[in-house]
Amino acid sequence: MATRLYFNPDSTKVPTKSPTFHSWGTTAGMIRRFMELTPNFNQNISVGNAVGAVAGPKTLGIVQYQIPCLAAQTISGTVKGQIRASESNATADAFLQTVIKVWDPVGNSFRGTLLGINGTPSTEIDTSSMNRKVPNGWSGSGTSLSSLAVSAGDILVVEMGATINEVTAIGRTIATSAFANGNTSTWVDLPEDETDTSSVKSAWIEFSQNIVFKKTIVPMHGPRQGAYMKKIVPVYKSSNPLAGQLWPRGSRVI
Repeated sequence: MATRLYFNPDSTKVPTKSPTFHSWGTTAGMIRRFMELTPNFNQNISVGNAVGAVAGPKTLGIVQYQIPCLAAQTISGTVKGQIRASESNATADAFLQTVIKVWDPVGNSFRGTLLGINGTPSTEIDTSSMNRKVPNGWSGSGTSLSSLAVSAGDILVVEMGATINEVTAIGRTIATSAFANGNTSTWVDLPEDETDTSSVKSAWIEFSQNIVFKKTIVPMHGPRQGAYMKKIVPVYKSSNPLAGQLWPRGSRVI
């Protein structure tokens, strides 16, 4: 069974762990946000970054998404997704880029890389916010991942940015690229195309494998108070687990 994750743009709940950004040409202004198992937010927030007016190609990191508390497993298979993206100027010749890694929060280092930057981008980002494939150019069941064994408590990290292929600097001071996450009031995911411009459909990324997360036993409330059930650990909290620990109680992705 595949695992579909959603990009949460909420700036009031941000990760407290800070995995090193990928070696993008520019990471100034790059932000961190969470991914979740359900699109349970109701926002449409764009995030962006800028690169100086220099000749390309130059890679631009924009946002690092995290979802914590992986169970011990080996991740492989394929990945695909959709998100709306835009560039500030058509001459920037910007193409979407995606990097997927796993972070060990105890060792404070990367466990390994599932997907590196795609060196052969396909469809250029438009100047208006329009649906694009994540990673760029995927087809069929998606882009193949490198197999990686992960440990309990590891964090899945998805970074997105762009390659600016502008041939020469044209005197502009910046070239920006932005992602829009969608407004989930309609509970509709972006389709698998590169033409949709809807501002209310949710951006997503899907792994062909069933990604397993650590679970914890928590008390139920209501008529069966005192009983226990298994729930997936919270996605965002103010502190982070150590080896073998679970995420603190609070808002959870069920």
